Order: sequence, then C-alpha cells, then structure tokens
Amino acid sequence: MKRIGFLFLLFSLFLITTVYSKTLELKSWQIWDFSYNGIHGVCCAVSVKDGEIPVTGLSFEDFTITETLVDGYGEVLSKAKIAPEQREDQFDGIGFWERSVSSSKIDLVFLIDKTGSMADQIESVKSELKKFVNRLEADGCDFRVAVLLFEAALLEEPGRKSPDYPFYGAMEMDELLLAIEEIETAGEWHINTWSYDAILFSSQLEFREDSRAVLVVITDTLPETVHGPFWYFSGGSVATKRAVEIALEERGIELEYFQPEESELAHMENYNRLINPALSESNFDHLVGAVSLGWPFKQDLIKVDALPVSESIYYLSWNSGLDEITDYYRKEGFKVEVDVKCGDEHVSLSYSPFFDEEGYLQSSEDYHLPVLDEEGNQLPDKAVEMGLLRELGDLKAFSGNYATKDGVLQLRSVDPGDYLYRLYAYGRSSYSYSTLRLKGTGKISFVQGEVIPDFVVARTGDAFLESVKIRGLMDEFVSNKIAVNESKEFAEKSLKWIDAVASDGLNLREMEALKRVYVSVGAFLNGMAYAAIESERVESDLLQMVRDTRSMTRKAGHRLQGMGSREENRQSIQVSMQLRKLSRHDFLKLPHFVIPNSFRDPGLILSEDGGPLTDNVAFSSDQRVFVLKRAAALRRGC
Repeated sequence: MKRIGFLFLLFSLFLITTVYSKTLELKSWQIWDFSYNGIHGVCCAVSVKDGEIPVTGLSFEDFTITETLVDGYGEVLSKAKIAPEQREDQFDGIGFWERSVSSSKIDLVFLIDKTGSMADQIESVKSELKKFVNRLEADGCDFRVAVLLFEAALLEEPGRKSPDYPFYGAMEMDELLLAIEEIETAGEWHINTWSYDAILFSSQLEFREDSRAVLVVITDTLPETVHGPFWYFSGGSVATKRAVEIALEERGIELEYFQPEESELAHMENYNRLINPALSESNFDHLVGAVSLGWPFKQDLIKVDALPVSESIYYLSWNSGLDEITDYYRKEGFKVEVDVKCGDEHVSLSYSPFFDEEGYLQSSEDYHLPVLDEEGNQLPDKAVEMGLLRELGDLKAFSGNYATKDGVLQLRSVDPGDYLYRLYAYGRSSYSYSTLRLKGTGKISFVQGEVIPDFVVARTGDAFLESVKIRGLMDEFVSNKIAVNESKEFAEKSLKWIDAVASDGLNLREMEALKRVYVSVGAFLNGMAYAAIESERVESDLLQMVRDTRSMTRKAGHRLQGMGSREENRQSIQVSMQLRKLSRHDFLKLPHFVIPNSFRDPGLILSEDGGPLTDNVAFSSDQRVFVLKRAAALRRGC
C-alpha cells in the first residue's frame, strides 16, 4: 500500500507539472496614444508557452485585462476590466494580433504586369496569390510580402502602402489579402513593359538582413531594355540585363519569373525578332541565376520552408477605462497597474498617467530637429518632410507629419515615446527619371523634452538604383561587338567619375548629372547595338548571296555540259586550264576577266571537279558577258 501511495504521489506531481506548465511572459509594452488627461491608449506584447513549445491559436477572449488606479500609499482608487469595445487601436482592428512564426524568414516581392494583355490571366493570378499567402501563414513562415504593379515607367502598390514601403507582415494578413483583391489591369492595347526597371527599383527596398530575399516577376511579354523594342530611344528605358545581374548579386536577391515561351508571348508593338534580336537576347532566360517557373502563374512552384513554430507573440492594445484618472490631473504618486491574465497565468505592468519614472511631467511638446544632406550641409526651406510612425510588431501607423523651415523640421505637439521616422522629398513624389528625391528612415525618441538623435540625415534617394543602371550600361557598352578601344576608355573614366562623386555621399546636383549621363549613354548604346546588328545582317546577306550564286552557277553549269557544243566545251576547258596555271597571288592581282559572248553561262568556266572555278561571278544580260572579278583580260579563244 505504501508503494502504491508513493507511485500515486509521483503521478500526481507529474500530472500537476504537465497540466500547469504553461507560462505567460511580458515581452514589451508602451503607451501608443498619449492623452493630456491621463487616459491613454496602451499596448503590450506577451508570449505563451507550454513548457518550451509556443502556444498558438489563442483569441482575444483568452486574455483578460484589468486596470487598477492606486495612489502613492497603495490604496485602490478605481478598478475595471477592459471591455471588448475598449480594445481599440490605431490600426483599425480589434486590438488583438497573433504573430506565430518559425525560423523560416522570407521577404518576397511580387512584380505583376498590369498591362491590358494580362486581363485574361489576372483573376487567376489573384487567386493564386491568395493561396500563396494562406500557405505562408499555415506553414508558420516569418514573412513579409509586397505586391507591385508595373507597366511602363510607373509602379503602383494596390493596397494602402506605398511603392517605397510596400511590405505586409504576418500580422497584416487581412490588409494583404485586400491589396491582392485590388489588383487590376489597364489599357486596351499592349504597351511595352518595364520589367527590368521594376526589378531594379525593388532591389533597393528594405529587405531584412537575416531574411531570404526573393523577387517574383509575372509577365506575358519581354522586358523593355535599352535595346527596345524600339530601335529609337525617345521615351525608352536604360535598363540592361547586366544592371539587373549586378543588383541581384550585390543585394543577395533571388529572381524567379513566370513567362510564356517566346512563341506564345503577348503581342508587342514595335517589336519583331527579325528586326531587333537584341531585345530577346536580353530576356529573363539570359539572366545569370534567374529561375523560370513556366506559365501560367502557379503559387505552389514557389518553394518555401515549412518549419515548426518557434515563437508565438500576442499583441494587445486598449484604451484605458479608468475615467477617474481625470480627477487626479497632474498629481504625483498615482499609477495605473495593469494585469494581463491568460488561463491561470498573470503578467503585470504599471505606469504613471502624468509623470515618467524620474518624475518628469509627460506631455506633448514642440521640437526643432535639423536635417542635413549626406555632405553635412543644412537643407533649404521645404526640401523635406518627416512622418512619425508608431510601431507594433509588423504594424506601423502614422502619428504625425512635419515639414522643414530654414532647414529645420518643425515638430509640433509630439507625444513622448519611441517612433520610426521617414523622410520624404517635399510633396512625397514617387520615383521617376524626372524626379530628384530625398529619403531617410530610422528610430527616434522623444524623452523629457529632448529628441534622440538630435539631427537626421536626408540621403539622396535611389542612389543604388541609378548607379547600377549606369554600371550595367557601361558593361554592355564595352562588350558591344563594334566597340573600340576609345569606348572602353570612356567607360573606365565614367565609372571612376561615378565612384568619385559618390565617395562622400551623392547630392542632388550630382544625381541630376548621373541621370543625364546614363540617358545619353543609353541612347548611344541603343544606336551602337542597332549598328552592330545591321552590320551583321549586311555581312550575313552578302554571304547568302554568294552561296545562292554558287548554287545557281553549279546547277546551270551541269545542265550546259550536256547541251553545249563540243567546241564551246573545249574552249571553256582551255580557259579553265589557263586560269589554273596562274598562282593565287597573280590571280588576285588581275583587275578583271571577260569571257566570250558565245559562253552562255559562267558555269562553263569549270574547275577540274566540274564545279565553277570561283564564286565571284557577275552576269550582264545585255552583252551576254560574264565578268570574273579580279581576273585579267585574256584574248578571245585563249
């Protein structure tokens, strides 16, 4: 009996340990919506584990949030549970998000051709994209997905993001699915698509350093390049196959593409392979490292690692329900204690409604923040504007937008706390050749009347993109079939100039010069490529003419051997034999050779094997005279 009792005790202890092994851990918290009266918006992040295994699939009903207002002596002044209607947030949600992910990280950008020829495919593309996003979630991937639509020079983001910051994270499934649903094609006619420009633009996006970076292109046609499809440059692209290869290699980005076989490509205006073979020779299948996934777009062909969930974080946000806080407006010693409960586990946090931990009165304040360019110069009035964003996991929401005056950002009524900042050129222009942009992003904090850091740098936007374009142009410029040594010297000097101007940062004036240079080089390379192809075509046509003439003369000669008189054949053999006595050196020095009018065909001048003596034969129908180029005039009957 004692043994049975002992075993029962061990089993009970094991059962208790197993059943109650769940743990709740507070990961972070912040006041995300500050109010002068002390009734703030609050958010926190917690993790739930069963032993070492993350617990997934919880809902906001599984968490209970209770707030308690206490005075400096610990006396409870008010207490309330947060009701569902108080679980509001800046992100138009219910104040609850789950982020359960594995160690498989992927940042993926879909570049989708939105031209009219894609109209029959677009609904299938949207359906496959939704399946792919759901697969990422089911596989527990730590993903960020962006969708960009392209046609000519313009890029669009179909949802609520911008082309410069297009990523949706694992906490933004609904927003991402909505963006996919908004994808549409446009245009009655097919226009040339700038796939390579879209790739180059995407290569400068903010991929996570520890994430797999992938670009997926979906198009039914060839990419526009510096080689056309136009054989004139007005309005053309300066993108090159080589520029794309450089960008992908230096940024560590994988490229996969869905595209029909060339025989099934959509109609392209101004393009014919026979007229412009250089364009198809710059297609995706010629890119180093690019992977073709066929046609049409099928999401299951994109490989993603499915691993067990390694981290599960729940984000909760709410507006305080303690209206009594206003009765103690700006009084010291009071605090709000927050208890978060899941099952039988609790975590807690506390904050003062009006003061920080050091007794500093917290309130919205004005700040003046200098903005410098990359060379350390102060920027002129209205050169940039700044957006401040609150962050919550993958989520970001604008908290304010501010402009410069005399090179200083005028930050009005900024709540205390931590933010993400983004700098834009004034007016927030999108990328284009004709636009010069300033950009910048980073973390910034407002604490006790001070801003950290105390200045920010606005960098010249699109510097990597534009430098890669010209580097690709120079590589193709040098490798052109009709390039000369002077071309190579020009390319080397140009690249040295680019390195020199970019060594201490690229200002807007230098960026303008860079753009003008690559447009000029692009136009010249377009002409060089055309000239090289035309040169090859002339040479090829000439060789074909020679082959055709040789074939014609051989056939005619064989026919006349059976038709000509014995005397004509005798004379032709004599001429052939005398010509063969001449050395090749002497033969090539002679200016021309006239054959008797009685000879009806150049095939009468025969070699020993019965074929024509030479391919270089011309025929005059009026005089019935055959001229053998570069042979001497021999007397009639020789």
